[in-house]
This record gives sequence, C-alpha cells and structure tokens, in this order.
Amino acid sequence: MLHFTSDDRARLDWNGEHIPLTTQHAGSPGSTGNGASGIGGAWIEDRAQAAIAAAVEDLGERAYGALLLPDGWCVSVATRRGADAFAGEWLRFSGGQSPAGPYRAPPEPQRLGDARLMRVETDRLVVQLPDGTHCVMRRGLPA
Repeated sequence: MLHFTSDDRARLDWNGEHIPLTTQHAGSPGSTGNGASGIGGAWIEDRAQAAIAAAVEDLGERAYGALLLPDGWCVSVATRRGADAFAGEWLRFSGGQSPAGPYRAPPEPQRLGDARLMRVETDRLVVQLPDGTHCVMRRGLPA
C-alpha cells in the first residue's frame, strides 16, 4: 500500500516493510504543492471517489510520470511536446527485485499504451490512460 505523507514524500508498505519514498528530483518545477504551477507534483483524479493518482516530475525536455491505477501502477518517461505537454508510453515492470531477496533485474516491461500528460490549468492535468481514455486530475494527495 502506498501512503502519501506530503506533496513530496510517501511511504510504501510492502511485505511488512515500511519504505520511505521521496521525489528523485526534489527541485523539479511545480513539485511544491497545491499552489504550484507547471506539470510537476502529486495529482489525483478530479472526482469524489478518486481511483487514480499520479506523481509527475518535470525534468526539462522530459517528464517522469508514475500512475497508480486500480489494477496496479505504471510509469512513463515522456518527451516534451509543448510548455506543459508530454508524450510517451506507459510501461509496467514486474518480476524484478524483492524487498528481502538478492538483486534480480526485471524482464522487459509490459507496454500498456500511449501516455499523454497535459496541464490545462494551474491545478488541472489531463492524462491519457493506458486504455486510451482520458482522466482529468487535480493537484493533491489521496485521502
């Protein structure tokens, strides 16, 4: 289970382990909370019963996005297509490292579909999901 503890910190509870997580690039534009601008930061589906969350880091000409879906998570390294628009591919990794075992590289990722990330207002993000549908998200953390 993933618990967001702030805009740039989370805790992963996995197999009895409590693993702290932080942004890899803490200074990426837009990563500083609800008043932020830009595409970076924590995002949640903009509806009462949100089922989808995302974390995005703006890395200049690329953005790294992690998307938490009801059936698991996927990632994308997308290429800039405009001021706050990025395009790439959603990938899912599995079968790699375990928390307590020796290092084991994952096999090739599963390609899930096109990834599109576009900020449309200061506090809204449109994400193309792996199935081709679109989701409007707002800045924030899951409750």
